[in-house]
Amino acid sequence: MPTTRPHEHTNPKPDTSAAEDTAAESMATRNNESGERQLKDEIELAANCPATPDDETTSRRGMSSFRFRKLRKLLETANVLSDADTIARRHALMELGQSQDRRVLEILVEHTRDSSSIIRDGAITALGDFDDPQAVPAVLRALLDRNADVVRAAFTALKKIGDRRVVRPLLRFGHERPEWRPLANDTLVRLGPRVVQELLNILQTNDAGLTLDAIVVLGRIGDKQAVSALIACMNHVSNLLRAHVTEALALIGDSRAVPQLLRALADPYTPTRANAAAGLVRMADPRSLRPLLKALQDDDGDVRGYAATALGELGEAKAVPELAGVLAHWETLEHEDAQFLEAVVESLGKLGDTTAVAALIPLLQSQQDGVLLKTVLALKKLRDPSAAQALIALLHVPKPTVRRRVMETLGQTGDVALVPLIGESLRHDDSLEVRAAAAHALGELKDRTACPFLEDALRDDISIRCQAVIALGTIHEKSTLAALMAMLKEAAPEVRYHAVNAVAKFKDPKTLKAVAALLEDSDPMVRNGAAKVIEEFGQAVEDKGVKEILRRVRSRDLLGRLIPKWVYFVLPQSKAARGTVAAVLAASLLLGFIIKTTIGGPNKVLVRGNVQSLALSADGGTLVAERTLGMLEVWDVNGQRVSQQVGLENLRTPLFRAKGGVVLMSGESVVPWKLSGNPDLAAGWKEHKQPILNACVTPDGKFAATLGKDLIAVVWDLEAGKKRATVELDERFAATLTISPDGQRLATSNRKGEVVLWEVESGRRAKELSGAKIPKAISALAISPDGNWLVGVEVSGGLRVWDLTAPAGSPVEKSFASRTPLRAVALRFLSDSKRTVMADAGGEVRVWDIGSGESHTVCTGDIDQIDGFALSADEKRFAIGGNGNSVVLVYDLESGELFKKLDVRR
Repeated sequence: MPTTRPHEHTNPKPDTSAAEDTAAESMATRNNESGERQLKDEIELAANCPATPDDETTSRRGMSSFRFRKLRKLLETANVLSDADTIARRHALMELGQSQDRRVLEILVEHTRDSSSIIRDGAITALGDFDDPQAVPAVLRALLDRNADVVRAAFTALKKIGDRRVVRPLLRFGHERPEWRPLANDTLVRLGPRVVQELLNILQTNDAGLTLDAIVVLGRIGDKQAVSALIACMNHVSNLLRAHVTEALALIGDSRAVPQLLRALADPYTPTRANAAAGLVRMADPRSLRPLLKALQDDDGDVRGYAATALGELGEAKAVPELAGVLAHWETLEHEDAQFLEAVVESLGKLGDTTAVAALIPLLQSQQDGVLLKTVLALKKLRDPSAAQALIALLHVPKPTVRRRVMETLGQTGDVALVPLIGESLRHDDSLEVRAAAAHALGELKDRTACPFLEDALRDDISIRCQAVIALGTIHEKSTLAALMAMLKEAAPEVRYHAVNAVAKFKDPKTLKAVAALLEDSDPMVRNGAAKVIEEFGQAVEDKGVKEILRRVRSRDLLGRLIPKWVYFVLPQSKAARGTVAAVLAASLLLGFIIKTTIGGPNKVLVRGNVQSLALSADGGTLVAERTLGMLEVWDVNGQRVSQQVGLENLRTPLFRAKGGVVLMSGESVVPWKLSGNPDLAAGWKEHKQPILNACVTPDGKFAATLGKDLIAVVWDLEAGKKRATVELDERFAATLTISPDGQRLATSNRKGEVVLWEVESGRRAKELSGAKIPKAISALAISPDGNWLVGVEVSGGLRVWDLTAPAGSPVEKSFASRTPLRAVALRFLSDSKRTVMADAGGEVRVWDIGSGESHTVCTGDIDQIDGFALSADEKRFAIGGNGNSVVLVYDLESGELFKKLDVRR
């Protein structure tokens, strides 16, 4: 038996893996320490660099010496013992910051080093409001604060001050602390063109980390002066850098970059090819046709999908055979790459070439809902009757969503032979949405043989009755007028409203008296509709019965406006007594005036109306009000006077643009208006195929999103005055719409409280957020400026907050209850990304803190209800109005005090 040496057992081999781990940890620690040193050095270097002349502010106003001494004494109080004292000190700092007094700068800087994070947060926020380049050093140093709220306040302050010295420190901060990178980059994006040169300088350095983020920021700023420098970077050996440069060039959208993007389609690195294809979606350059057709064969699904989408945007019919050829293998693709298949189908619909119909029809057998619905929508756009028989087969599938889409498509074919089939579906389908779509389709076909089916539908559910009334008005067959006149007395105000408009299309003077009677309807929507119809008759009304109704309406409106509000406080409280006494009082005081203005001469309806929606300029100095009777008013808020009135038909939803003026919605068009003269409807931007149902705008007025009836959302670059992207929404998530402040994402929700985030550039779904355990509809959504939070208001009462930065699998949602149901008509984040402003239909405007869930009421407006709300971009003023009142109230957001009351004597 062999002997064993002792050292073979007593001296084992060292554990090399443990040694390597220790060495790696030591290296990581040294790297972290080195990175933190670099960060501190960058901050100190920028802090010690003097402000450039362009960054200096010019005008400052002072505050009274008495007030200044009082606030300073409050801040000097030592040993703060209560939260109330701390909050009082914070409010003092905020007041100092808003004072713009030169003496306060030193005080604010001193308090950025306070032991209380609440005070430090307040001091940094106040420095942002103070808006002076001399505050930049203190704000930059606050980025190193251990409290996250203070750091966020620093980012917000830097956005407001807008100093170019912050570029390198912010890029370094995002590089060394990746969790803050989105906010750091977003801050630089908000600074815009003023920091472009500093970012371009960084491209000339060898600092790879900063260079990558500089490229990202340049792309998001979108300034074309960066194009040449970015193109020069396309030859870089780093795959990651080329991918970032390609994405930046795609976002800027300058035609000079098209050759580089086309070459990038053949890049060996997949993300570079995908970014190039995505960029060509936006640019729609004829030179891209052949490279995009070749990219349909790419190994990567994203590249193929973007290439297919880009071909649809290109609008070149030569792409149809290649795209249609892809569909030959649709059965394989629907299992292996359904998104690519959907993109091909959608593009064939956009290209509008009916030769694709034969290739699309087999896809109506698809088992994938997305593919099937996209195919139906494509056929709807192509409007080819040859697809009718294949579509009819789908009317028996169990899913009502498919049947509804099919019904809408059949209505677009123009084939009147389909009327009996659609009519039977209107009578017998068990789904309300399908029957409503059938009624709409019959109206689209405009054939008189549809009238019996539509008249039968006047006894169906309210949604079907409305669609049937609209369709009968479109067909305007004389024999159906009696049935429509009967609908003027319907119990549901929605039906009465549509009946008024349908009857108007007959242009029959005999209907005028029945329509005029609705000027005294209990529902404002019906009254407004009746007023518009009478105005459309164009001539002064001579019928005695109609004149009497018009006289009563005009007199009642005048009385209501002339009685001082204080009178109502001394009147009896019963409704009948108050009305009687008020009427007698007004009549006694103003009898002569009333007689003069209401007797003699033809009577005409006053078409100004009450408030439907509002828009407020960035500084709160100009307001545009959309009125319920078709009037648009431009107000000088400070002067409390109307500077412009326009009464054109079908102009609504004004949204302020960054370059000045507004855009208006008109049917399928977005119409720019410079607030002088009449809007030029012919100059409208026409990207929608169906009427616009909803619109929203970013706080800075740079981007807007509009949603068409066909659920196609168009995202607009309001500065350039052109379409930026389109997003086809899922019909299950189209109840509400909002756009992120940077214009990069859309958010939509459904009646179950489920929310979807969409990427604007790709048009694809980025994230789906689940609803509450008990389904609760959401009436309004808002995305925070830093992109970290999404907030929704539940109609049942409460606020839901989603953390968009949370990693997959971790809790991302929290809820705050409200004591009363909330009927939010508007929701907007403030620039600090911590608070939201919500306008409730009941007349209340409230600010919520999404961190604590606490809220406070800013004001309870002296109006019946809120239908219009607007907040100025500088967040100093907001305006409210409602369709029950003609007045617009403008408030100060910070104090909640009424600033101006905008009203005119009609």
